[in-house]
Amino acid sequence: MFLITKVAFPTTIYPTSTLLLSSNHKPPPDPDPLRIQQPGYNADFWVDCVLRFNTTTILIDFWVFFLLLVQALGHLPSHRHFLSLFFQFDRLKDEFSSPELQLSSKIQGLSSQSDESFQHRRQQIEPIYNAFICRFTKQIMRDPVTLENGQTFERESIENWFNGCKENNKKLVCPLTYKELKTIAMIPNIALRNTIEEWKARNEAVQLDMTRKLLNVGCPETDILQALEFLQHLCQKNISNKHIISNVDLIPMIVDMLRSSNCRVRCRALETLRIVVEDDEDNKEIMVGGDNVNTIVKLLSDEQPKVREEAISLLFELSKSEAMCEKIGSVNGAILILIGMTSCKSENVSTVEKADKILGNLENNENNARQMAENGRLQPLLTLLIEGSPEIKVSMASYLAELALSDDVKIFVARTVGSSLIDLLKSDNMQSRVAALIALNQISSCESSAKILVDQGILSPLIKGLFSGSKQLPMQFKEISATILANIASSDCDFDSIPVGPNHQTLVSEDILHNYLHLINNTGPAMECKLLHVLVGLTSSPVTKAGVVSAIKSSGAINSLVTFIEAPQQDLRITSIKLLQNLSPNMGQELATSLRMMPGLLSSLIKVVVENITCMEEQAAAVGLLADLLERDIGLTRQILEEGVFEMVISRIRMVHQEDPRGNRFVAPYLEGLVRVLSMLTFMLPDELKVVSLCRDHDLVGLFVDLLQVNGLDNVQLVSAFGLLADLLERDIGFTRQVLEEGAFEMVITRIRKVHQEDPRGSRFVTPYLEGLTRVLSRLTFMLPDEPKAVSLCREHDLAGLFVDLLQVNEIHNVQMVSAFALENLSRQSKILSKLPETPIFHYFSKQTVLSTALCRVHLGVCSQRDTFCLLQGSALPRLVALLDHTNEKVTEASLAALSTLLDDGVNIEGGVAVLREVEGIKPIMDVLLEKQTDNLWRRAVWVVERLLRIEDIAYEVSGDLNVSTALVHAFQHGDYQTRQTAERALKHVDKIPNFSNLFLHLLNTPNLQGYR
Repeated sequence: MFLITKVAFPTTIYPTSTLLLSSNHKPPPDPDPLRIQQPGYNADFWVDCVLRFNTTTILIDFWVFFLLLVQALGHLPSHRHFLSLFFQFDRLKDEFSSPELQLSSKIQGLSSQSDESFQHRRQQIEPIYNAFICRFTKQIMRDPVTLENGQTFERESIENWFNGCKENNKKLVCPLTYKELKTIAMIPNIALRNTIEEWKARNEAVQLDMTRKLLNVGCPETDILQALEFLQHLCQKNISNKHIISNVDLIPMIVDMLRSSNCRVRCRALETLRIVVEDDEDNKEIMVGGDNVNTIVKLLSDEQPKVREEAISLLFELSKSEAMCEKIGSVNGAILILIGMTSCKSENVSTVEKADKILGNLENNENNARQMAENGRLQPLLTLLIEGSPEIKVSMASYLAELALSDDVKIFVARTVGSSLIDLLKSDNMQSRVAALIALNQISSCESSAKILVDQGILSPLIKGLFSGSKQLPMQFKEISATILANIASSDCDFDSIPVGPNHQTLVSEDILHNYLHLINNTGPAMECKLLHVLVGLTSSPVTKAGVVSAIKSSGAINSLVTFIEAPQQDLRITSIKLLQNLSPNMGQELATSLRMMPGLLSSLIKVVVENITCMEEQAAAVGLLADLLERDIGLTRQILEEGVFEMVISRIRMVHQEDPRGNRFVAPYLEGLVRVLSMLTFMLPDELKVVSLCRDHDLVGLFVDLLQVNGLDNVQLVSAFGLLADLLERDIGFTRQVLEEGAFEMVITRIRKVHQEDPRGSRFVTPYLEGLTRVLSRLTFMLPDEPKAVSLCREHDLAGLFVDLLQVNEIHNVQMVSAFALENLSRQSKILSKLPETPIFHYFSKQTVLSTALCRVHLGVCSQRDTFCLLQGSALPRLVALLDHTNEKVTEASLAALSTLLDDGVNIEGGVAVLREVEGIKPIMDVLLEKQTDNLWRRAVWVVERLLRIEDIAYEVSGDLNVSTALVHAFQHGDYQTRQTAERALKHVDKIPNFSNLFLHLLNTPNLQGYR
């Protein structure tokens, strides 16, 4: 059988006979078919013509070629000539299948179809001449040398030959003739070397020109891919060729291929560009121009993973250049995409690592570090702030102050660069100090980060700057210092042990505080407000409050502090009133005396309390201060009675009580303060007939009854008794059984209903009283699993309905919390108490049938609020859902615990989810997961969300919510063992984690694996 070989031959006429003849053979002129038949014409020339007249890629067999040769010669060639022809033919076959000649063939094919001139169609790659080939290695020579016998070889190959002869103790002979050589002198064949180099240069020029023609979007895919492959081969063969490619402007043409709609072309173009720019700064500079980098960045978001991999590899190579780092960072969205790739679990490890390395290369640039910080990658900016030049440190500190940082990030920043910022604060350079102050103001707003700054030594330079002259630190920046100090003062630090002065003074030392109080009286309103904030923070802690009170008393500053009540600036008034309220337990008498002695101050305070102003925060603080003062000074109470203040207070109470108290978080403390002020009248009833008339005229009893729903009052002894009883029951189940046996729970139920609805007795202690009663009654629900009598009592008095009603006591958070937890215990019994209705014996003859709609969708039986404590009956669900948005996290946790019983084991979870969807409870539950207020609440939320995600349509909706997915991933990474397991199941529901168990079950169901069950 003949061996058929696919060989590509050039189409135009070049003297190739030297490939088959010796190096001394001169190439013949263009062939003439008539001359071929002339007697004595050289057979090699005929072979040359056969090769040169092949116009396309053909199938040729050496034996066919041999028969043609014999026909031309009229006789068989010699044995040696035959072998020479055979080996040269085989070498030509390999040479003509190279990428260069394949590319040439493509170009020639295109040229043959065009109408270009004959000269243009003749352009081709020059063939390989025999003289260029080392006859020992059969490779093109790079450094040809000639021996004494005239044979030419590649220097390296002949040197290896001679060394082998020496090592084997053989004579030095020529590897071709095997004749002994007298000398091993090798003469460089410079002319041949130059000819080879010129030949290579001409061929590469032709090939590059061919490549330019193929690098066109309109060309076939295979042609473009082959052209790009040639460029890769050219660059890898010799690094100097990269400059040739850039000199002929091929780089922009390769970049144009990135816009191809063909995925393979885009991949090959990216790969080619990476090879072209690798270790070549000049070519990287060319890439800086135009929108080249922008195009590459866009491909980072390509839907094909292979394209993304090649794009990230190219970008990584480019990022090794400093100029390119700046260019990459300037592309809109580039840094954000790279940061996203580093945290993307769907990308392969190599891509993620390269994206991270690119960011590492980019982060030394200031602008890039800013962008990274803006997109959540703070470390580069912080590193520059620590290690950069003074100018860079100032720049980074200034930018840090502009970022919106969460509390967790503020803590991290404080730990990382807090000491560096404090060093800038100590600097003599004004610009450095200002930048540090602005950044520290941002960081210190979190209590935990403020503590870290205190530990790192911020207090001493801060106080020094605050007490320095205006030339050293302008007043506007002293305000920032005071703000930072106020943030720090609000944290729970041991300021008694932290030195801030040269003589080991502390922040609460008397001389420091005296200077501080003096500064308050000698600054403008904005600065005064900030300084008063510091005193508010210090007086909010019992540890530091005593020192502040002592300094105020010793300096006599109380008279100047109370004057701020009349300040025209609202912020200054609010802050001063808060400070005076903190001081009132220790300086109540001094404050009352100052208010009575200084004209207009008490009237200004009362004006804030009773007039219609827009800031209820100020009113709440003012009425709280007034109530504290009245409780400590009966003379002040008589004064405001004479001035008719109580009538205005009653009017304000009625007006506020009629409004929705949920609209403002200061309504409750404001109303509580008004009631406290009004309650002071009861202490004057025995002595003041005017008080009795006032109570009758304004029906204060009826008013207090109405107020029981909000702030009610009851006897302090009952409050203490039931608070103590609740503590005992919570600690010993035996006490709970004793109370049950003695029938005390019935009394408690009666008391709760009375206080909640009808009790006319007025006392400001109704809140702790009702809390105590509710805590006692809730202990009954903990006995339900073991005490049938407890179940009967709950049914008889409809405890589920009572606890549902107590959920509406909006201003008594503990009552709401205890009621919700009690409902959780009751609801857990519903699946046990709910039963299917009995079917009649002759049900086929009965006309009455039990409708499926009469059964509870969750417990699958007959349910009611009174008998089975089912939450679906009555109004429990809407109220529990409403409490999920409560400001008190304990109330939220209790409400979520009660709702979770609808998704518990042993109930119909699909029905529970459907019910929660009907009352619009799904989103509030998701919001609880996202807010993560406390660890217990967070764990409960993860559990509930996992149950919800078992429903396919909810899982589908949530899978597109990045926030929920992020929260579940956080729980999977940072939760305890049980929480991580629950989060893992939830992530499987939304396809964020592969469900290998489902895959395993699927495999078991296949016919080939069923035998393994």
